Amino acid sequence: MRFERHIQLSCYQRYYILSQTSDAEQIAKNAKRKVGHIYSEFVGILAIFTAMSFAMMGSVQVLGNLFHDVKLWGIASIGYALIIGGIYVNIMYIIIMTLLVGIKKLYGNDEKDAKYKFTTGIVTLVISVSMLMIIAGLAFLKIMK
Repeated sequence: MRFERHIQLSCYQRYYILSQTSDAEQIAKNAKRKVGHIYSEFVGILAIFTAMSFAMMGSVQVLGNLFHDVKLWGIASIGYALIIGGIYVNIMYIIIMTLLVGIKKLYGNDEKDAKYKFTTGIVTLVISVSMLMIIAGLAFLKIMK
């Protein structure tokens, strides 16, 4: 009788130890997956913001080169500045939105969530402001002729 109880006790202990190790293995796998996911997200976000900073610094350098030779600020210079500024606003908006759409596609949870929804009010505002700048620049140039 006593020997039988020892065998039952050892079977219970074995079952308990196996269940604990399987739970620990599952927890370790989940933690490893989460850490790997965090690292990949960090690298992806770092790369996207690096691309954004390079794009913005490059565009500032281009604008600096365009306006480098402007010595006298007259109506014609203001006209050129407005035209270039309007084009610059459109280009920067397109670059930033492309990067944000890329982020959304990389980190969207499912297919429905992966599509970026543009706010029509903001898109209309950006296009309107840039077109207004270009039209005003053309008007300044026409006044000079």
